Amino acid sequence: MPGRLHLGILTGEGCHPSDTQDCGNCGTQTCQANCTWGTCTGEGVCAAGAEDTSCGNSCQKRVCNSSCEWGECIECTCSSQNVCGTLNCPSDYHVARTYCNHSCPGDCFSVDNAANCEPDCGTNFTACGYSCNDGYHVASAFCNHSCPGDCFSTDNAVNCAANIGSSFNACGYSCPSGYHVASTFCNHSCPGDCFSTDNAVRCEKD
Repeated sequence: MPGRLHLGILTGEGCHPSDTQDCGNCGTQTCQANCTWGTCTGEGVCAAGAEDTSCGNSCQKRVCNSSCEWGECIECTCSSQNVCGTLNCPSDYHVARTYCNHSCPGDCFSVDNAANCEPDCGTNFTACGYSCNDGYHVASAFCNHSCPGDCFSTDNAVNCAANIGSSFNACGYSCPSGYHVASTFCNHSCPGDCFSTDNAVRCEKD
């Protein structure tokens, strides 16, 4: 039974008027004049610690933070894989390095015949090649002797950074969906020599 106010004194069970307590998903409720708890207000969208895998990438999840708001879809749910061939990584994976595997077809005399595939997750990662998969942008390019190519004329690997935050710098001439180009500049860590045009952009959230 809830408590009652008698001559200004709380008797029985219940709460003390104006007291507050946590409730629901980071919400707050206040004790009313009748010594019962009011409605839970100010709740977040999720329960702290909850996980959601509907990120559009099979190797990512997002986690509800201590403020009961969803974090970014960057947490990893997959493990690395080794595959025969250098272009056979599964969807939502990238080639991290290539190597010779005598259990795979090919003699490795002229080119590697296997690849180490890493999942597209986390705030950043390095990948063989010249571009990043969906959800990431090229932050810089470099030479990686564990990737195909000799690096004589161009870099053969990239640093990929997640498309998150209010702004970021990206190699190239455009920004990913949800962001717009705020300015351009020359970045010597990006492909291109900057002789005729800038080779990097500052992206800001729409």
